[in-house]
This record gives sequence, C-alpha cells and structure tokens, in this order.
Amino acid sequence: MYGYDPGANIILRYSVMTIFVASSVFLHLTGSVCTVKSSAGKEVILGSNFTISCTFNKECTKEIFRNMKQISNKQFNNSIVVSVRNLTEFSTFACKCKEVHDPDPCGIDITPGYPPDIPQNLTCVRKTEFGNVSCTWTTGRDTKIVTTCQLRVQGDPHLSYKSVMNSTGFCWSTFPIRSSKMSQLVVSLNVSNSLGSKTSGPHTFTLRNIVKPSIPQISHVNCSSQWCHLHTDNHSMDLVEVQYGAVNGIWKKLETNAKMNLNITSLQPDTKYKFQIRRKINHRVGLWSDWSQEKETKTEEEAPVKELDVWYLQELKHSQSGNKCFHIFWKELNISDAKGKILKYNISVLEQKMTSSNTIPPSRNDHICCSNCSVSVSAVNSKGQSPAKFTELRSPGLQPQECYQGAVTALHTSGPIMAHFRGVSTWQSAPEQGPVPQPVFKNSEDLQVEWSEIPQEKKRGCLKKYTIYLWNKLTEDTQNYSVDYPKKQYTISGLSPGQCYKLWVTAWTDAGEGPRGSDLPFCTPTDAEKLLSHVILAGGGVLLACLILLCICQFSSVQKRFLSCCQCLLPTVIPDPANSNCAKTYTDDQGEIKFYLHKYDPSVSEDPENVEVEEVPYPSFPCTYIKSFSQESSSSDATQSTRTTDYTDDYISTHGAISGGEEEEDEEEEACLDEFEFFPSTHSPFLEPLVLTGGKLTLDAVKIDCSEFLDCT
Repeated sequence: MYGYDPGANIILRYSVMTIFVASSVFLHLTGSVCTVKSSAGKEVILGSNFTISCTFNKECTKEIFRNMKQISNKQFNNSIVVSVRNLTEFSTFACKCKEVHDPDPCGIDITPGYPPDIPQNLTCVRKTEFGNVSCTWTTGRDTKIVTTCQLRVQGDPHLSYKSVMNSTGFCWSTFPIRSSKMSQLVVSLNVSNSLGSKTSGPHTFTLRNIVKPSIPQISHVNCSSQWCHLHTDNHSMDLVEVQYGAVNGIWKKLETNAKMNLNITSLQPDTKYKFQIRRKINHRVGLWSDWSQEKETKTEEEAPVKELDVWYLQELKHSQSGNKCFHIFWKELNISDAKGKILKYNISVLEQKMTSSNTIPPSRNDHICCSNCSVSVSAVNSKGQSPAKFTELRSPGLQPQECYQGAVTALHTSGPIMAHFRGVSTWQSAPEQGPVPQPVFKNSEDLQVEWSEIPQEKKRGCLKKYTIYLWNKLTEDTQNYSVDYPKKQYTISGLSPGQCYKLWVTAWTDAGEGPRGSDLPFCTPTDAEKLLSHVILAGGGVLLACLILLCICQFSSVQKRFLSCCQCLLPTVIPDPANSNCAKTYTDDQGEIKFYLHKYDPSVSEDPENVEVEEVPYPSFPCTYIKSFSQESSSSDATQSTRTTDYTDDYISTHGAISGGEEEEDEEEEACLDEFEFFPSTHSPFLEPLVLTGGKLTLDAVKIDCSEFLDCT
C-alpha cells in the first residue's frame, strides 16, 4: 500500500546481529579463554553509562578491546573491568590474553537504542465491503533496535497480530473480519522492545465508514471540439469524482452521481486533456478510492473565429511597373484562438480586380506591389478559415524639415506593450531662430536662466540641444554651456560679485547650430549690496512683525492678557500709601470733606446707614487720598437700631472710581500717581482704563491675582 517493504530492513538488521551473535557463540564453544558480561545487557539506552567485565579462566596478561582498539581497564585478580560512558553507536568489546599461543578471545556486541513511544496516528481501511482490514500506526522515532508491534481485535479469538516496526517508526497489520454481523471494530495497540513497552487503546471504528472501494478504470474516451465522454467499468458506487485538465495545465474536479457515462463540457478545441476518476459509496459513508490511471485524449478542431493582427511597411524601391511595393506582416494566432493547426494563410489583393495567393506556415509575411489597393489576410485550419482582415495600403505623407514621433506596439497575452520614439525627420536644416532667455533667480555668484520654445516652423527639423553663451564684460571672455533638448532651464554657478555679463542661447539640429537669440545683459551684486539687501529684508521683517503685533494688541482680550503678564512680573508686596513721599512731606490737614457711601442691603426695606468718608488734601503739593470707614453689620431680621456696627479705616487712591460716585481725574492726581508705579497707566494706547467697583474698596481688594493668567488650561 505504501510502496515499502519493512521486511528488507529487518532482514538486514537480523543478518548483522546474527553474524555478531554467531561469532560470539563460536568463540565460546571453541574454548574461549574468558567470559564477558555487560552490566546493562546487550541492548542499552542511547547515551547510557555501564561497565563491561571479563573473567579469565587462566593466568595471563589481560587485554580488552573496543572495536579492535585497546582501551585502558582495571584488573581485579582474574578479571578486568572497563567503564563505558555515553554510548551512541554499535560497539564490539573483546577480551584476550596477550600471549600468542593462548586460546581465542571472548567478546560481546552492545547496541544502543530507544524504548518505543506511545502508538499514535492509527488509520484503518477495509478494502471493499467484504475485504480484510489494514491498519497502520506510528511510534515516533526509530528505536534503532528490534521492536515488535502488536494489534489486538476485540472479540477476535486470535490473540494478536504481530509485525516488526521499520526504521521510520511505522507499524502495520492486516486481519480479516470474522463475523458478518460486526458493525464496529475495536482494537488495541502495543509496541515493545528490550528497553520498554507502550500501549494505547481501545480505538473504535465504524466498519461502514472505513470501506475504501477498489480503484476504478476508464475504458475509453470520446471527444468533440468542446466536450468529452468518459466510459468506465461497472461498479455499485453512488458517487464519482472526475479530475481533468490540459496537459501541463491546472487540474479541475467534478463530482457526479453517474455510474458509467461521464460527460465533461466547456473544453478547448484541439487540446490534449488527461482524465482520472475515483469513487465512494456516497457522500456520507465510506472513503474515496485511489485515483485511476490517467487517460489522455485530444479534442477536435474548430474553424478560427478571430481576425489576424496585420501591419505593413512600404519599401523604398518601386516595382518595374512603377507601383509601390509593400511588405505585409501578421501575428500568429495563439492556441486558443487558432482552434487547431494552421495549415496556410490566404492573402488577397484588391486593386482593379481580386487576386489571391497562399503562404505556408511558419512564414508570416508576404511581398506585394500595387497602386491604390487593399489586402486581406486569413488563417486556415482543417475545419475552416478565420474572418478576413482587410487593410488599405497607403504611404505616409512625411514632410521635410519636420520632426515626428511615433510608437511601436507589441501584442502580448497580458496586453499590448508600447515603446515610443521621437526625433524622426526626413530632411532638416539648422534652426532659423534662437531662443529668448529670461532670468529666474540671481545672486552674487549664481544665475538661473530659462528660455522660450522656438516656434515649430522655425525649428527646421528635430532639436537636439541648446548652447548657452556667457560673455564677461570685464575680461571679454566667453564661456558656453550645453543643455540637452527638451530642457529649457539652466543654473550658472561660479560668477564673480560686482561683475557685468551678457548671455544668449542658440539651438541645434543634426544639420547644425541656429542663430543666437536676444541678448540678456545682467550684473551681479557686490558684497556690500548683498549685505544691504539682507539688512533691508531683516528691517522690513521686523517692521512687519511690529505692525502685526500692534494690530493684535487692539483686541481687548489681548490687552487683558498683556496687562496680567506685566503685573505678574512686578513684586507682590503692595506699599502702604501712608509711607509715600507725598504723605510724609505734607502732614497738616487743611480741611475735611465728608460724604456718604451707601451700602445696599436687599434684606432691609429701610434706607441703609451712612458711612463717613473724609478727604484729606495737602496744600502745596496736593495728593488726595480717601479715608474710608467700611461698615460690617449682621444681616439678621432685627431693626436697624439694634444692629452692631464695626468700622475699619483704610486708604485708597482717588484714582479709582467709587461705586455710585463720579470719576475724578486731573493733572495733580496724575503727578501723585507716579509715586505708585505698580499701577499701569490708563492712558496707554494698548490698555483700557482700570475701573474698580464694589462697596468695599481697600488696597487688598485691588491686589492683582495672576493665577488666571498662568493657568494654561
């Protein structure tokens, strides 16, 4: 089933073992001088450590060998012992006496290996509905020693079915189903060798589900141009799968319930196909059979249905009759379009009358001489010919001193591929006009110049390049620079500051150089002019920034932010007005002015109490302060006469407006305000007047809180 004979490997291994065992037995029977023994036996686990001991039956010089090489040992009376470490390969150990006349030596063969793994990957298949069952399973790696596989069938009087594991860890067993009434198969597995044993199971199979039909056969195939009919042998299966495809192509699959006659459609004409089939009891039960042998056949041809791709070239020489001659070409049809083998090509020329000729493949061109004619080409196979492709033969109208461009198209299965070409001219001369240059960018060392396109009628052919001429007025030297067409821009570097130049451009064709265009005079700036231009640019930039900042500061929100920023930069300690120069110098009171500051309490219907405020002016250098008495009272429902009142006096500047009063401003007050620089001037063009409101006005009340300005959230 798997194309492998495990018996061959086992026979070879047994042969090798038999040779070594027979050799040891022979030595022992012929009167060996010693006996040898392994502490771990003749089969050990790979990489084991153990000892080999030899017991001699006579006095002699004792020696021990491993694979015919002497090794060191320990001697104890009439025996020697050697320790073996990490044994990984088959080894032969032998002991003997050194004397030549002594009897034959004794020896032992040690084989390293592995104990078996747990059996797994069990697969059971029944050949036909009444055949034997074949089971296979694996035990992992090769044990390297003789390993026995056993399979037990529940209900089978036979104890077990045995086999020997091969070198790939593969076991198998084949057995009959002894009862026709059995619907389920229950098996147990065992794998064992001298180093260990492993068991798995029980494993249960439904017999009907493991039935594998015999391999079907395709007796013969009949085909037309687009379908094939498969005839198969008789069978009782209800499901058939067909696998088919063009030779060296992709396989396709088709399932059908037909038993004997299978139809495959949508095939290509004149194509070789291969077919295979397999079968199964039905969709729900059983296994697929193996594929049948391939059957090859070829579909019939059809007449081509696609026109040929035709093109032509006019030859330079005319015929003796004066007619123009043409070379006709056409592309070969691909396999799917030809629908068969192309036998010939029909070429028909229509001038005053129709004339025909034939061309035999593989030739795909023809030579025709005619005047004012057209040609048709078609492909012919055994079933007919393709539609005729008509082409009118005419000469292009190429004008002298003109530049043409064209393209060549290659037809490919993935699509057309086009290659462009330009610069084609029948006859040309030097250009009649030169380009007009214009400066794009200029500094003290570089000049970027561009020029206009020459009118088409002045080119007189295909332009190839431009030449830029640069004349230095001081040294009267001329430099030139070459620029490939169609570029129309170039940067000249390495100019000298403060020098004057003249520039012009010419155009070239293959026939020569045209006249110079208009001149472009220019001078490079000196280093001082360059520095001055940088200063002007920098100054202009600063002025523009200031104007923008001035415009932005006209917005009230910006002014408030700016005010808060400036006040945050000043010390947070607010000075006492009583310590000012004005207050220390003028101490005499010159008069009193009393007025009332009404504090409104919405809970009281009567008029609020009056608060006395006195103004103390100073005579020679007036500096006015308001001495206020703030009233703090409870808000109970008691009458006004029973309220308790506390007064505290503070000083505030009259620069602030009192709620409910009129604003007082004069020049003397402004002079006094200069003493307190922590109050910003209200006459700044960037700020609004500072207005203080509220019933209680003290210096603590007008302290600036910068937390809102510093809070970026």
